[in-house]
Amino acid sequence: MHVQVIECMCALFNGLPAKRFQEDFYCINPMILGRVMTPMNVEKFEDKHNSEYVGLAECWGNEIRLFNKVEAAKRHTFFVPICLDNHWWLYAFHPKSATFFALDSLVRPPLTDHRVKVDEYAAKLIDELAQLTFSWYKVQDEGIGKPLYVDVPIQPNKYGSM
Repeated sequence: MHVQVIECMCALFNGLPAKRFQEDFYCINPMILGRVMTPMNVEKFEDKHNSEYVGLAECWGNEIRLFNKVEAAKRHTFFVPICLDNHWWLYAFHPKSATFFALDSLVRPPLTDHRVKVDEYAAKLIDELAQLTFSWYKVQDEGIGKPLYVDVPIQPNKYGSM
């Protein structure tokens, strides 16, 4: 699926007039993390003390285009679509409870070392995004942690897991 399709779906999703969508969920444009989570930056990422860490500010500065902080702050959960190595999956993050989920139709625990690194990097970026959105939110000392993998049906196609 092409990134522009997901961008449009997020824009439509965020603009739906249904009360549930106006209060509960905000879909993060995939270009926000996609611009940062390049294969090269994922490989550089090791932990929060790594001098090679490239965060949102390095790529976007103080103002992230494609992201409406006012609207996002009204919602309870971020949906964060990710595409890496031509594979899409979805993270969901609930800032008040610091609950972090992954929905992926190809990947199941136990995870490869590469996928663990990708999840850690995404968690750090989503933590930053929550801090930019909610005045009450404090970046977690240990990050938001590893995502809980939701049991979704395996996608029958020619692609392997990460």
